[in-house]
Amino acid sequence: MENAPIIVSIVLGVLCAGLAVMHLRFRAGRGAVYLPPKPGGDERDSEMLKRQKLEIIGEIAAGVIHDFNNTLTSILGYAELIGRASIEGSQQKKYAECMIASANSAIRLMKQIQAFKKGDEARKVGMSVHVVVEDVVDLLKSMLKGTIRVSTDLAAAKDVVEANPTALFQVFLNLAVNARDAMPAGGDLRFATRNASVRDRKVVQETDSRPGNILVSVRDSGQGIPHDVAVRLFEPFFTTKPAGTGLGLAVVRRTLGELGGDIWFETAQGKGTTFFVSLPLSGSDSAGASTTGGVIIGSGRILIADGDEFALDAMSETVKALGYSAVGFSDFEGAASFYRDAYATIQVVLIDRDSPGGGEGLFRRLLALNPSIKAFLATTGDAAEKKPGGYDRNLLGVLQKPLNMSQISRMLDWAIKKA
Repeated sequence: MENAPIIVSIVLGVLCAGLAVMHLRFRAGRGAVYLPPKPGGDERDSEMLKRQKLEIIGEIAAGVIHDFNNTLTSILGYAELIGRASIEGSQQKKYAECMIASANSAIRLMKQIQAFKKGDEARKVGMSVHVVVEDVVDLLKSMLKGTIRVSTDLAAAKDVVEANPTALFQVFLNLAVNARDAMPAGGDLRFATRNASVRDRKVVQETDSRPGNILVSVRDSGQGIPHDVAVRLFEPFFTTKPAGTGLGLAVVRRTLGELGGDIWFETAQGKGTTFFVSLPLSGSDSAGASTTGGVIIGSGRILIADGDEFALDAMSETVKALGYSAVGFSDFEGAASFYRDAYATIQVVLIDRDSPGGGEGLFRRLLALNPSIKAFLATTGDAAEKKPGGYDRNLLGVLQKPLNMSQISRMLDWAIKKA
């Protein structure tokens, strides 16, 4: 593998060389406006070639995502258990919170890699953009230095869009973190919304009745972005941060494109930067139910089958901390044998779909033993993939690992209460 660094350098060099340069134009008195290119003609062929190159890198990355997400499952699980057992305000509590934050950062990175590799649409629901922005602002309070002031002006009369809640949250969080990094000495960060009709990244009509889009702006008071950086800002793997991945804005652009939206920005040296996000409004004015919530304590016996012993132990201990009793098996044959004799005492079964023993095969075996089984499959891959056919009533869902304590508690509470 001595040539590995050379190979990687060649791949990344070809990738970066094939990326299109963003178009630049000026508006009097408003600084430079930077727009990602719109493919057309030969540019579409270039875009296809770039996507193929990115898919190759994505396939390489996919080989390690499974093991890495299992590792994150155990790290996040143990960190939450330590935090839960720690005294509020203690150093141990602080260390646990730092571990949880780091694990969540790694989880977001894995999701970005998976999203960029797939390049397809996630499951969408009607949701409030204002709720997402407010959630981001709440999170920023624990991330931003005291010298950065955050404000909002959520003036849009209508804000319901069809989107994936997690994906849209990551879009605005990414823009906010970039704004934070642009103001190392402090400054102002402002989120604003309004309803407008947008065409070619211009507001062509604004009205309170039947608006076509919601326009979200994220403005910082930093020093602005130099031209040589601005023209490359949406390139995959381009970053100015020492520990950056260069995937953030590339994934943001792709996510918004899949939602029928758009992104562009204005910047001026010494005057800051404003990113604009345009999203088409939903035909409905009602947003779906929130997926957030706290930890729910319960009771019952849970069978867990996972071929990764560290992930299995972390999940088992988390389930116990939530008030349940847990029986764990890394050996799927042992899990099936145990269930044959004790299925009447088990309320919910959680099986790792990706384990060498075959998670779906184990589910079918347990279903044959108990037609009333309540089970979940968990995966480090794509939880949005279709469930195995014919078992919808018994297979309650396919869960995306890593899972945090809040998610596990709500999942178990829902499953046990389900008729």
